[in-house]
Amino acid sequence: MSQTQAARSAGISRLSGHFAAGVLFVALLASQAVARNAGSQSASPQSLDESIAKLAKDCEGKNFGSCTILAALYEGKKDMNKAVPLYIKGCDGGDGLGCETLGELYAVGKGVPKDAGKAAAFFSKACDAGISHGCSRLGYSYMHGHGVAQDEARGAQLYQKGCDMGDGLGCHNLSFAYEKGMGVPKDKDKAQEYKAKAIKAGYHEKK
Repeated sequence: MSQTQAARSAGISRLSGHFAAGVLFVALLASQAVARNAGSQSASPQSLDESIAKLAKDCEGKNFGSCTILAALYEGKKDMNKAVPLYIKGCDGGDGLGCETLGELYAVGKGVPKDAGKAAAFFSKACDAGISHGCSRLGYSYMHGHGVAQDEARGAQLYQKGCDMGDGLGCHNLSFAYEKGMGVPKDKDKAQEYKAKAIKAGYHEKK
């Protein structure tokens, strides 16, 4: 693996953590909403327990987005034994964020054995469910042959799909593809165009 590829792989790992934190933030907002409805100003341990109970009930009632949020709460509490089955339930029920998060977990081996093939499969499900980041991550799998047969053209197509849906990583990776001629003809103008789109979408590469 070249130094550039290694740096990009490290960037993906960091992004995985940022994504999980974002999902957890949504979960905490949900807990605070329950607290406010109960008349308090902050999420006390009791209100958090109430949030977990409500999310668990909603999850059992086949509100599969609640399964994913509940999983994120347990992940934040470092209880992957509870988090992973809930992410799976959310994904199986059609919640794309649950699928995308499972892809991230399998990509890095967090709470599950590291498995690039399973990661790619979950990214594919997320992409099919309309999760832009799932498309970009699946594109990376195809571009580099992680868990799937390497297909740079397919990877570039998925980067394009993710970018068109507003995912900054997809735009950034597509820029790199045009710069190097990976899966698309080398084109410096398009490389700059998609780099600008990536920045506009909020993506900033860490060096």
